[in-house]
Amino acid sequence: YILADKLVEIGNPNLASQPMRPTTVDGVVSVRVGTTLADTQREIILATLSRFDGDKRQAAKALGISLKTLYNRLDVYRAG
Repeated sequence: YILADKLVEIGNPNLASQPMRPTTVDGVVSVRVGTTLADTQREIILATLSRFDGDKRQAAKALGISLKTLYNRLDVYRAG
């Protein structure tokens, strides 16, 4: 491939067409390589909030963020 005259793409052609979204099963978040950080962060925040039965104060503490930051992120998720 290095000596080829034309540009040759290497990789799985189906990979680009697959959605890159994290999944949560039994409290475990799985993230595929290529998933955006924003999508990953969203899934982790929502999974943590679910783990603490919607208790935002506990979720923020577990995530290591302020309660205000958690509220700001949730507002963004609701708007989107």
